[in-house]
Amino acid sequence: MPHDILIRNVPDETYKALSELKPPELTQTEFLRGVLDDAVLDSKQLSIFQNRTPPQQTGDKTHFKFIDLFAGIGGFRCAMTAVGGECVFTSEWDKHAVKTYKEWYRTDSTYMETSHP
Repeated sequence: MPHDILIRNVPDETYKALSELKPPELTQTEFLRGVLDDAVLDSKQLSIFQNRTPPQQTGDKTHFKFIDLFAGIGGFRCAMTAVGGECVFTSEWDKHAVKTYKEWYRTDSTYMETSHP
């Protein structure tokens, strides 16, 4: 059975922000119920990092190897190397992204395709 919740003394900034987010077709109660339901659902979903620690590097050894396909400017590589990965292959065809990637990572062990198929 539903229960009523009364919230008092909501800061003006919060009230204004919620008012701007509320779709006009919803009542305030319907909108706030949705916000609360979403918050409860988010708190119940498990994160892939929950209760885990990232792998640690030991000397020159890494815990895993990966390939960086559709590499762009290397965002995926940045994240994977931060948690102990070693990039063994890279593929990217955009010439501007290739130039940036090579400048940032200064590696010759990667394959960079600079022509369109």
